[in-house]
Amino acid sequence: MLAIRSEKLHEKSAEIILAAFKEITLLLIEVKTEIYAHLTPLSPLQKRILALLGFPISIYTQLDGQSFTPE
Repeated sequence: MLAIRSEKLHEKSAEIILAAFKEITLLLIEVKTEIYAHLTPLSPLQKRILALLGFPISIYTQLDGQSFTPE
């Protein structure tokens, strides 16, 4: 019974964390031969969640403004 409760708690926690990130938008803009990426800024809550999970904010921010050349 305790294992089932623990599993449901982990499932609920994951749903809450994912819900905090649902408003993120990735916009890809193609200009001639390059594709530029733009991401909505992280909210303070999203930054806090990343920090608590041990992820640097740069894993998100490094994507913004990037330019890619499709092969």
